[in-house]
Amino acid sequence: MNLWRKLACLGTLIVTDMAVLFLVFLASFFVRDRVLSFLPAFRQPPVPLNVQLGSGFAAGAAVLVLIFASLKLYSRRFSFWEETRLLVEGVTLAFLLIMTMIFLFRSYTLFSRTVIVVGWVLSLVVFPLGRHLVKILLGRIGLWRKNILVLGTGETARRIAREIRREESLGLAVVGFLSESKGQVGRSFAGGIPVVGTIGDLRRLIAELDVRDVVVAPSRRKQDTVLGIAKSCEHLVENIRVVPETGGDYTSGVRVEELRDIITLSLPRNLAKPWNTLIKNAFEFFLGFAFLILATPLLLLIAAAVGIESPGPVLFTQKRLGRGGKEFKLIKFRSMHRDAASRLAAYFHSRPEARREWKKFQKLRGHDPRVTRVGRILRSFSLDELPQLLNVLAGDMSLVGPRPYLPREKSRIGPAWEFIGRVKPGLTGLWQVRGRSRLSFRARLALDEYYIRNWSLWLDIVILLQTVKVLMAREGAF
Repeated sequence: MNLWRKLACLGTLIVTDMAVLFLVFLASFFVRDRVLSFLPAFRQPPVPLNVQLGSGFAAGAAVLVLIFASLKLYSRRFSFWEETRLLVEGVTLAFLLIMTMIFLFRSYTLFSRTVIVVGWVLSLVVFPLGRHLVKILLGRIGLWRKNILVLGTGETARRIAREIRREESLGLAVVGFLSESKGQVGRSFAGGIPVVGTIGDLRRLIAELDVRDVVVAPSRRKQDTVLGIAKSCEHLVENIRVVPETGGDYTSGVRVEELRDIITLSLPRNLAKPWNTLIKNAFEFFLGFAFLILATPLLLLIAAAVGIESPGPVLFTQKRLGRGGKEFKLIKFRSMHRDAASRLAAYFHSRPEARREWKKFQKLRGHDPRVTRVGRILRSFSLDELPQLLNVLAGDMSLVGPRPYLPREKSRIGPAWEFIGRVKPGLTGLWQVRGRSRLSFRARLALDEYYIRNWSLWLDIVILLQTVKVLMAREGAF
């Protein structure tokens, strides 16, 4: 049964990719024949559609499928953004090979280069969306579904379950936790996932629940014992994934590398490398300048709204910690009353629980007496942060980076500042797209460290795109 499901999913994905390529080709031909034909450079009719299809579509589809297979896009499951990155690489390589083949076989008179280029651009968007929708559909009818058991009930185990639930296209279903003691059996964690048994029940539950993958995430004191039990059942499942509970976040981004026959753990520091910093700064300067031009009408409208509701300066500046601990003035639209400090003190006096919340999150996640009506709207969509584009152009901030911390928070950051303080803070970042104000202070530090260690231009692009989604949905906004 499992083999049949795998073959059905494989066939569906291959057929989907070929269908998407065909639709992209038709759309590209339409753009060349009907849209671009009004331009002088494209007045000459393109090579007829039937000629282009008959000459090379099958070969192009074969090239694409082989490249996708080499990238393991038919044999492994990836999160949406990781799969998108691989699809972009695969589609680009496929179109480059197709162009090379056309040149080598001197068959360029049978193809329209414009159709190929437009097809490549469309493919960068259509392939990720098409695969995402098909996998969700396959998951909902049961073909793409794979049951998982999580060994452990600690915070790491619960976080794993929550992350898996967020990625529906993975097709992974956490059917339960296994606890280290009988006392937790019957309880639920991570939004309703039950504890279905103890670690000793693993072999029995693999068969009963049709489990294909096991994730090992026990407490440190039980790690060796639990891993031993999991390995004894290795022949019964497809994968065993081990997530060590380190008791800290220093290992975020650790990579396993081989030094001859010795396995080592490498701690990457991508954004601490000068060449990567140079690339990031150049990319963000031009992107920030473009964003500022596009946002100018909105900036003027917001400035007028702030000034009309609450007399006083439209902009608000606040000292923040920049790269190397150098302080700079972060620019925001003013979202608070001018007597914000006294309002907050009075609020803490009447509501001690609000003071405790402030101590944990450095924010009030419910009612904040300091914020104006316009300010609440601006904060809901983070529009009060838009003037920080000027900070980006001035070189004090990045578009994407760690959270811009207050000077008084430096002591609270502790030893992590030696690492986080090496890079410029960002207008947005992982903390913005992974929970915003719902995150504790420690969780923000962990995400900042992960970002610095694992930085790439692709990660920045993903965060920028996810920021738009988070702001529109007002996720974690207070």
